[in-house]
Amino acid sequence: MKNNRQRIGESNINWVEAALGIGKNRRKTVGFGAYNKKTKEYEDEFYIREMSIIDAGIGCALWDAAIIMTRYIYEFGDLIFKDRKVMELGAGVALCGVCAARFASTCYITDLPHLMDNMKFNLKANSDFDETDENTKCKTEKIKEQKENMQKSGKVVELDWYKIYNEIPKAMEQIARGETPILEVPDKCEIIIGSELTYTGDEKTVEALMKVIDTFMDEKGVFLEILSDDRDGVSYFVDQITNPERYNYVIKVFKVHSRYMGNFGTGQRDET
Repeated sequence: MKNNRQRIGESNINWVEAALGIGKNRRKTVGFGAYNKKTKEYEDEFYIREMSIIDAGIGCALWDAAIIMTRYIYEFGDLIFKDRKVMELGAGVALCGVCAARFASTCYITDLPHLMDNMKFNLKANSDFDETDENTKCKTEKIKEQKENMQKSGKVVELDWYKIYNEIPKAMEQIARGETPILEVPDKCEIIIGSELTYTGDEKTVEALMKVIDTFMDEKGVFLEILSDDRDGVSYFVDQITNPERYNYVIKVFKVHSRYMGNFGTGQRDET
């Protein structure tokens, strides 16, 4: 697990975030790449629909940590995520997974059932394009290629962590026997990503998360998580997942470089 991001060289990449719309569902535009002062546009953008907290709970909106992680994925996607199997856990509105799907061979975007439709909406909104329409055509050939990859790689899958004890193992056994599984199960992945997954001090939730990671991560895989390291569940997660008698994982912690925090500020705490 990498708790936070390592500084890997300098970058002239800029980012901007602007909220569009109000009410039950809002759309946020997150810009990446060089900013054109003349057109007042960034060279690349992601569009994310948010939901009301009543309908979606904590998965309703973009968390600051997810925006920061997406900046990392965007910058190093070709180097780290390209042609790999990736899974986002606790995806919420799915910004990180949507971005990773541009590079991955397969990207599973996972969360609870009530978030599925909105995650599918956001994946489709960011992968669809029409080269005959000035409003929806891709700004560059590279973006076009990435969106074409998204259409093949992006897969929204329901994943309730607590099913890791019963339904998921049963489904995996059924798949191994060539039977139709009781639920869809992702393949093992080389990279698993998440933002603020260990924010809770509930040990049952952290235990389920660790078992999910251990079940779906490839033998030589990496779990990348970004969070404020004073979150309630962090110490228990670290103690247990590094325990030689349990999971025996190796953890490396890096402080987020200021360039990922953004000029506009995200409100992310300095402990990140």
